[in-house]
Amino acid sequence: IRNRGNLQSRLMAVGLGAVILVSLFVQKVVFVGVVVVAITVAIWELSAALAVRGVRVPVVPVVLGGIAMLVSAYVGGAEALTVSLALTVLALLVWRLGETSNGFVRDVTAGSFTALYVPFLAGFAVLLTRPDDGPWRVVTFLLVVVASDTGGYLFGVLFGRHPMAPSVSPKKSWEGF
Repeated sequence: IRNRGNLQSRLMAVGLGAVILVSLFVQKVVFVGVVVVAITVAIWELSAALAVRGVRVPVVPVVLGGIAMLVSAYVGGAEALTVSLALTVLALLVWRLGETSNGFVRDVTAGSFTALYVPFLAGFAVLLTRPDDGPWRVVTFLLVVVASDTGGYLFGVLFGRHPMAPSVSPKKSWEGF
């Protein structure tokens, strides 16, 4: 049963990779849509993880602002992405003002962090698509990330002797890092 789960995960990863590649090379705007779906899921997951610790991310303005960031990055470039981030943070403040003041600073800070960490950073992948050779830039970026991750894993497996954080991740080593 365990191998079946690994196979399903790998097949899903291959399928997602195919969707990303096809969207990049067939129609760039479809790639933006794929990224919008990905950041929406990521925002949802991050807000759920923070909720475990009592932090409430205002999900609606973060998701709407995230979509605005990605679309504006595609249409208007880096400046538009930055303005969209600022407007998202402003919307977070206004949205949260309509609720109780308990945890206001904590929640707005968490929402701002989420907006910066997920859609703003994803906006850079969208920015990479803008030039004529944009799809190849995104593919190169993805290959570098995969190579770095795989290289760190292999190096850690082969030469790892000093655990980085044994209570959190017993197999992660300083050598792999």
